[in-house]
Amino acid sequence: MSEISEERNGREMVTLRDFVKAKLQALEKANVLFQRVLDARLAGMNEFREDLRRQANTFITRDEFLAMHERVKEDIRSLRESRAQLQGKASHQSVMVAIALALIGNMIGAIAIVVAVFKR
Repeated sequence: MSEISEERNGREMVTLRDFVKAKLQALEKANVLFQRVLDARLAGMNEFREDLRRQANTFITRDEFLAMHERVKEDIRSLRESRAQLQGKASHQSVMVAIALALIGNMIGAIAIVVAVFKR
């Protein structure tokens, strides 16, 4: 086979050298395209990684959370104790009012008895 293209049965015949050269050129074009696609993909991944890094910087550490959580638990405990004390004071106040009313009622009853005894 010569290096000159021949035409056989209506098709163009190409030499092996031209065929390999065309394939290598196609591979080089595909490689360049693949490199562009890969660069774009890696840039997107780097941007995503940077977003994750920025997001991670907004989170608090476990130690900070535990310290803050302990303070919140202590505040809740303190509020519960304060509420219990206020409820106890309210109960004490209710008892004192009831005792005062009972004393007033007893005094009115005693006065009524004394008045009834002297009227006879």
